[in-house]
Amino acid sequence: MNYPYKPEQPLGAARFRAACGQLLYERPMAVLLILFLSATTLIIWHSSYHQSTMVNGQALKNAERMAATLVRFRDIYTSEVVERIRQQGIPVVHDYDQKEGAIPLPATLSMMLGNRIGAQNSEPRSRLYSAFPFPWRRTGGGLTDDFARDAWKALTENPNAPFYRFEDLDGVPMLRYATADPMRPACLDCHNSHPDSPKTDWKAGDLRGVLEILSPMEIARAESHEGAVNMALLMLSMTLGGLFIVGILLGHLRRVASQAQDFAEKTQEANTELELEAAERQRAEEALRTSESKFSGILDIAQEAVISVDDRHCIQMFNQGAAVIFGYTAGEVLGQSLEMLMPSRFRKGHRKKVEGFAAAPEISRSMQQRGELLGLRKDGTEFPVEASISKLARDGETIFTVILTDITERKKVEQSLLAAKEGAESANRAKSEFLATMSHELRTPLNAILGFSELMRNESLGPIGTTKYRDYAGDINETGRHLLNLINDILDLSKVESGVDKIDEENVDVPEALRAVEVLVTNRAGTAHVDLVFECSHGLPALRVDIRKLKQILVNLISNAIKFTPAGGSVTVKAWFDADSGYVFQIADTGIGISPEDLPKALSQFGQVDSGLDRRHEGTGLGLPLTKSLVELHGGTLELQSTKGAGTTVTVHFPPDRIVTPANIA
Repeated sequence: MNYPYKPEQPLGAARFRAACGQLLYERPMAVLLILFLSATTLIIWHSSYHQSTMVNGQALKNAERMAATLVRFRDIYTSEVVERIRQQGIPVVHDYDQKEGAIPLPATLSMMLGNRIGAQNSEPRSRLYSAFPFPWRRTGGGLTDDFARDAWKALTENPNAPFYRFEDLDGVPMLRYATADPMRPACLDCHNSHPDSPKTDWKAGDLRGVLEILSPMEIARAESHEGAVNMALLMLSMTLGGLFIVGILLGHLRRVASQAQDFAEKTQEANTELELEAAERQRAEEALRTSESKFSGILDIAQEAVISVDDRHCIQMFNQGAAVIFGYTAGEVLGQSLEMLMPSRFRKGHRKKVEGFAAAPEISRSMQQRGELLGLRKDGTEFPVEASISKLARDGETIFTVILTDITERKKVEQSLLAAKEGAESANRAKSEFLATMSHELRTPLNAILGFSELMRNESLGPIGTTKYRDYAGDINETGRHLLNLINDILDLSKVESGVDKIDEENVDVPEALRAVEVLVTNRAGTAHVDLVFECSHGLPALRVDIRKLKQILVNLISNAIKFTPAGGSVTVKAWFDADSGYVFQIADTGIGISPEDLPKALSQFGQVDSGLDRRHEGTGLGLPLTKSLVELHGGTLELQSTKGAGTTVTVHFPPDRIVTPANIA
């Protein structure tokens, strides 16, 4: 075939273009191959360079962020913790773990934090070193290598600019990023006065050390390299596939072009059909390759074990997750029986269960239906698993796929939680039993003290002879009764907590119960010069409760209100009922009140809002919690509302089903 270029071509650029045209006409496949390979090589090189630049840049940003985080943490620790701790006389030293009650230096704590963050070899870690001989940095704290010395020199000249270098450290590619650790104003006094400080003329801004972030680059570069290799393979595959298809089409077109003219129209139509078929085939092949690649990738990254077996129970597929869990490689198990992955005691009935599943109508089943499942690793160890099995019938063959998860850690966590729960419950029961026992043990001698002091105060066996002794006997009796009331509160609270306290229910005349309570607290109100007012609705029905505990609830609440109400104030007691709120008792005082944020503390056991040693009102903090427990023992609720300096209102609700009406009187 003649090329339409004439031999009389001009020299220079025109001759070069002519030669290229001749080559393209005669060797189109070779030219296309060269162009494709050149373009592919350029794209791969540019992508690899761009990825490497991005990896290095990201590593620098991460190191800069970690350094800034450690510096901010150190500043906050120095200003917010160390300064306050020193005011309390607590030492702040490097070897804090060897001194009682000490806390670490800011630099020491920063390095501990950096090392914890970089506990894994693949994670960044930090170092702090200096050219100055700080005594607590004798090991690894000096300028031990060229980078440390270069960093010190560079940061001395320009402390505001970080110094970094990519280099191999013990055979591992590493980013070493160093920033200046200047002397801060908050640290001057300590460093200039500390006996172990290397110098005593520090000034703010002096370079005292170097904070270095060591960031491993191995994984990031490996991933970058893997991405470049995958792109190269993809580009090469596309190039070769495209050239192959183009070559086939060109060869076919050349053969068709040589046929007779009378078949030209049919040839053109055939070529068009072939082109469409080739394009469709190419799309189908690409879609199939993409689908297979995605499916294979998903199986490989899955943490669960995915295992497929044929109807002879031989392993046909074994993903990377299964290899990690069982310790075998795919090559070691393909074609082997699935039973090699389970303990021998389970193998006997395994085949029958699988055969039963094959004949069953469902296509998937949880294998937990059999009970506990155990797997067998390559090293012979057994471990608990959670698994499901599914089946797929195709071309007369049934494929079974098992998806299996190692639940060893979950079992450990469950056992730990169960043990912790049982321990907490046992400790709580022991505490309540101890309180109940000790309360009984203490009440016996206290009753004797009260009896003897009462005899002495009343001079029942004859005159004492000295008035002062009689006063002492009265003091002993009063103190003993206070202690006995405290022990009774502890005993009541321990009974409620341990679940042994029961309520002796009866139908109680509420107005009569209120009059009895009024008799008990009137004298106390008079002594405190507090007005005590009882306001009750008319026609109050009976209430089904434990009468002793009801009186204890009301006496506790009214006594509390009197105790925290200054002289000249008032305490108001109200009682009413309705179908929605049930039976309601309300005690309102004009006392000192409680801040809203202290209300939860007032209702907690042993919680005291005014808890200083010089507090004005004595008490153990058991009154309100005990009262709340007694109310809840009846199925009721206790609400506390208060404003600092404006008084407190306590509302007790007994449920409506405890109201005794003519219809439910037994």
